[in-house]
Amino acid sequence: EQENLMDAEDRLTQMMKTKMDLESQISDMRERLEEEEGMAASLSATKRKLEGELSDLKRDLEGLETTLAKTEKEKQ
Repeated sequence: EQENLMDAEDRLTQMMKTKMDLESQISDMRERLEEEEGMAASLSATKRKLEGELSDLKRDLEGLETTLAKTEKEKQ
């Protein structure tokens, strides 16, 4: 009976160590998830900004092409 009690205590100790290790891993993963979500939000904001700039550049290019076409037509 004493041996069974010692085995149970050893298993309990091992389970507690495993639990603490798993809780530590969960904490690390949560922290990493927060960092990744922050980076994703930042990348998304940068993407929207660049898409806006691209849209502006396309609009400017269309304006220049229109001006060029008018100028060429006037030369003829």
